[in-house]
Amino acid sequence: MRPGAVEWLLSSPIKGFIKALAAYIASRRVLEVADIGPKVTESIEIPTPNLGGQARFSCLAPIVVLTADGKRFQTPDSPEFGRYLRQNMLRKYAALNAGSLPEDDSLSVTFDADCLQTRRGTKRIPFGNSQITGPLRPFTVRGSAELIALGYQAGFGLYNAEGFGMAASLPVS
Repeated sequence: MRPGAVEWLLSSPIKGFIKALAAYIASRRVLEVADIGPKVTESIEIPTPNLGGQARFSCLAPIVVLTADGKRFQTPDSPEFGRYLRQNMLRKYAALNAGSLPEDDSLSVTFDADCLQTRRGTKRIPFGNSQITGPLRPFTVRGSAELIALGYQAGFGLYNAEGFGMAASLPVS
């Protein structure tokens, strides 16, 4: 990347949205963000990998998980983290599929223990009037292939429209 260049990653489970936005950007060659108009020099599509029922990811942005009452952030070492993350993914799936749920609704997440020991593995980011702390470490997801693919396309956890929860696929070890 050139000095001063910005790389912007965009993902969505709604393919029509991505195609329409890519066509719009390609026709204008400028993307207006916060009253600035950086010139778009390249746009590439990265195909969704075949993830199956188990996938490894690297966090590109922190994954945000809150308690059911929305008052406390959950850390990956919390026993409730996986449960709240699964509930979030099921709500997203239902919203995209007219209220229906996948036949297999299982989902579990395990963060790499080695990463936990070698570095803190979380990031604190200002968000509105508060601070969001979420994990930024490699993780493995097992369960419903549909929910795993949705996490890859829409983001894992909350505040995905703001960029949180984006992950890159890694080889399964």
